[in-house]
Amino acid sequence: MTRPRLIPAFLAVFLAACSTGPDYVRPALDVPAGFRYATTPATVPALPLRWWEQFNDPVLTAAIESALEHNLDLRIATTRLLEYQAIRTVAGAPLLPQVSVSVNETRTSQGTTPIADVFQGGFNLAWELDFWGRIRRLSEAAQADLLGQEQARQAVLLTLVSSVATSYIQLREFDARLEIARRTRDSRQEALRLATRRYEVGTVSELEFKQASAEYQGTVLSVQQLEQAVAQKENELSLLLGRNPGAIQRGRSLAALTAPAVPGGLPSELLARRPDIAQAEQALVAANARVGAARASLFPTISLTATLGGASTQLSQLFSGANRMWSFVPAVNLPIFDAGNLAAQVAISEARREQALDGYRKAVQGAFRDTEDALVGVTKSGEQKATQAKLVDEVRRYAHLAKLRYENGITSNLEVLDSQRSLFNAEQTLAQAQSAALVATVNLYKALGGDWGVDGRPTAGGKFPN
Repeated sequence: MTRPRLIPAFLAVFLAACSTGPDYVRPALDVPAGFRYATTPATVPALPLRWWEQFNDPVLTAAIESALEHNLDLRIATTRLLEYQAIRTVAGAPLLPQVSVSVNETRTSQGTTPIADVFQGGFNLAWELDFWGRIRRLSEAAQADLLGQEQARQAVLLTLVSSVATSYIQLREFDARLEIARRTRDSRQEALRLATRRYEVGTVSELEFKQASAEYQGTVLSVQQLEQAVAQKENELSLLLGRNPGAIQRGRSLAALTAPAVPGGLPSELLARRPDIAQAEQALVAANARVGAARASLFPTISLTATLGGASTQLSQLFSGANRMWSFVPAVNLPIFDAGNLAAQVAISEARREQALDGYRKAVQGAFRDTEDALVGVTKSGEQKATQAKLVDEVRRYAHLAKLRYENGITSNLEVLDSQRSLFNAEQTLAQAQSAALVATVNLYKALGGDWGVDGRPTAGGKFPN
């Protein structure tokens, strides 16, 4: 083999050298095959795209789309990806030779010796041969960090969509409760007006009069509290939409909102696509790669330095034949004694890898808890809403009968006030139950990682290993 052919072969050997440290293998996890509160067999479900559209409220859909475009947290997460893309480039750059051009002038004089100018210039090459894979491991870690940040952005997106949907539902809940409170306030204001007239003429006692006055003031307070809650919820939604606090457009009423369908069949592998789990796994990949980089630092560093240029006392003759110069300096740097610094760096990287592994396991366990909580929330909140609706019907009938008994002189107005108070509380609780049932469905979709991505692609992939 001729000498020119030896150089590429020599470089190929170095570039193909294996990397120090363990290659990443996804750890096995002890995960259940399904969920306790799943009501259907554990088969792969088809989660709908843009699941929030199933609420059948164009105003809510428009609000979510506006948030996806203008929310500042999402913009920050998106811009952060640019930072990590640049970091990945920086980490991988040393894999290739670094070439630079330098030109300098040296002026010297000693005693009565005249000043002499020497010009030097040329091309410089510096290259660390990554024989042990230290740079490749650092580049691998930077790539994992970038993928982790992509999943972090997906988590922000998922949280944003869920937060907008939840806040909008809660706003419609406050609207419904405020409407009930205002209607009850007006009714009790009229009752207080009648009680005042009857007290003045002596047909009712002061006790009944004060009771009517207390009930009216109580509903006035409820109206004031709910008006405050509505305004604050509007401000919360405005911030999510990326704009200054202000009024929020309304769409369908709370009772008219339809909950998105619960996916049929929920296998545990579905959670592998949650962005927080994917991000935790990428953190583990990065930590594992940095262990290899730390171990590679224990071995010699092989670098090549070369210069091709010239030196002359005349700038115009810098690159003439007689003034040309070149140098080639291979160097090997072998650590011998560093007071345990490199070994400590390896220990640090290994400890961080164990932390990342436990963080990955914790993320998986947290995902199962979120999903179990969301599943039982969907089931029980639906049952509570149905029960509360029946209770409202019963209390409404009770209030009607109490009014009839009072009008026929069978009972006092205290019984009427008590029934009206019970009806007011029951209607308020029904609105809360309706809101809770809708929010429970939002929480389930959030726990499952949302839909298959806003752009129609999976947010993450893979299965848990057995």
